[in-house]
Amino acid sequence: MTALLRRPRLSAPARPDISCTYQWEPFDRLLPELRPLLRLAADEMDDFKDRLPLDPDWGRYLGLFRSGIVQVWTARAASGVLVGFAILFVLPNLHYRTVHCARTDLFWLSPAWRSGWIGVKLFATLIRELRERDVKVFEASIKMHWQHARMSRLFARLGFKPSETVQAIWLGD
Repeated sequence: MTALLRRPRLSAPARPDISCTYQWEPFDRLLPELRPLLRLAADEMDDFKDRLPLDPDWGRYLGLFRSGIVQVWTARAASGVLVGFAILFVLPNLHYRTVHCARTDLFWLSPAWRSGWIGVKLFATLIRELRERDVKVFEASIKMHWQHARMSRLFARLGFKPSETVQAIWLGD
């Protein structure tokens, strides 16, 4: 718990107002703001970043957005700057077609905003909104190198429990 409450490091940029607003935002309108943040997220999290060029299939994302599957929950600073997001796939489960499920495609919070309660609030408000949309299961994937005590405590605090482990291997040259 103390890690969640830890003050920002001295090198972190000053944030005079740490309040955020959380809301659904349309993927297509967010693209100009999301593109540079996706690069930062990929540099920080991708397993094979030295071998895989980040090259999202924007056409497929937009098609899934138009069909209602891709949805984005955002965190914005009081100034309006996008500081965090969760991109989700929300659709009926293929095994349980009467059950709507949400799964993270990617979530990210700017390093300068990772202290305090912003990360918890990002997901707590998202969970509330998913319940209002009658989503029954919410799965959030965490990269293994990110699954350290802080992330585990954040998700445990919100009621998540470990569900699955995904293994990856590079098959290219």
